[in-house]
Amino acid sequence: MILLFFFIMLIIPDYYQTYNILSVDPGLNRTGVSCYTLNQNNEVLSIESQTLFSEHLRDNVVTDEDYFTERVIKLQKLRHAFHYLIRTTQACVIVCESPFYNRFRPMAYGALLEVLSMIQMSILDINVNIPFRTVEPLLVKKTIGAGMMKGKIDVKHCVGNNSLIMSVLRNSLDMLDEHAIDSIAVGYTFLKLQGVLK
Repeated sequence: MILLFFFIMLIIPDYYQTYNILSVDPGLNRTGVSCYTLNQNNEVLSIESQTLFSEHLRDNVVTDEDYFTERVIKLQKLRHAFHYLIRTTQACVIVCESPFYNRFRPMAYGALLEVLSMIQMSILDINVNIPFRTVEPLLVKKTIGAGMMKGKIDVKHCVGNNSLIMSVLRNSLDMLDEHAIDSIAVGYTFLKLQGVLK
């Protein structure tokens, strides 16, 4: 089976019945992650979502707080978490919401850039052939139907009204926080851009 993603050809063996795409809403403290599972006909079979809380993640190398900043330690924990996610889901594409610069919170933009770099380094650690792509936040809101709305509640409302998403979502939407819900919207936007979803 051959799939085209942003002009990158993915060759998936015919004996693979399904393939997975990881979609990410990045954050230094909270990162939303969704795994889209599709079949060979590019039909979405399931969506599983979660939020990674950096304070709850394990530091596999026990980074010394006397020598490294809190931000570096959080990034290290996220890196190990993505190693695990990439391996267990066997993701063949990883798509992430691109950083949005907010002039009222300029430091947040820098942290998001570091998180995206860390995700890409995690991919390089596992498999250099896994494509990494980003989608613009405003495009995500527009695609999910929240283009003119403001706030995370509206994104949740739009996701909840999307029959395709709700028919395959394995989590209860009410149990997911805004980061997990945003990651669902990121994956949906990516698949719409690829023409996989009509």
